[in-house]
Amino acid sequence: MKRLVDRLKDLFGISQPVSPAVPVDPLDYEQAISLDAESLAEQGILSAYRELLPRLKKYTVAPLEVTEALDDDGRRYTVSAGGRQFVVWEVLENGKQNTDGWERATVAFFQIVNASLNASTHHFYALYGGNDLFGMFLTEGEFTAARQGIAKRSYWPWSPDDKSPHDGFPVEDADCWRRRQIDPGRRNLLTHPFSSKPKPRVASFRFRWVSRDRQLGAI
Repeated sequence: MKRLVDRLKDLFGISQPVSPAVPVDPLDYEQAISLDAESLAEQGILSAYRELLPRLKKYTVAPLEVTEALDDDGRRYTVSAGGRQFVVWEVLENGKQNTDGWERATVAFFQIVNASLNASTHHFYALYGGNDLFGMFLTEGEFTAARQGIAKRSYWPWSPDDKSPHDGFPVEDADCWRRRQIDPGRRNLLTHPFSSKPKPRVASFRFRWVSRDRQLGAI
């Protein structure tokens, strides 16, 4: 009977309802690299850079040398590369530590990596921020397609830059990228080193706390 009804609908030009197309996310989240801004700020930039190097060397033949230092009394953590020094955190004259270490660490890490990619077809873009910070190598075309294809601006890839509003994050709330941002429906695309739920095949870094008394090295 159903076949007869369908045949009659075809004869009279009555089309079947078409299901709306499901939008396809333009990013390959299996290529996302988990970072975590808090871990970077806790003297984790050099170790994260070392773990990124095998991936970075696919896009550049001359990655920058990176050094990091913690002064003798543990009052200042800096990272240097390519003739530029980044102060991640320091104890200020009033005796208090700066409160934007996560932002500074994020900017430092991505600017160091991208300084190695000046002659490359790829750029290292951030995804999300704070404890949900990820990175992904993208071409300019892939970056543009992602921004055109992803509706929510806080899910766009972005370039951390301390000279841009909100350090380059593509939303107006200057502090929002320090909070967890990924809703449960999207989190199944990604993994996170501190998540209790297993996630599929996404490159992830492991971090360790570096003692303030430890002399930090270089790569």
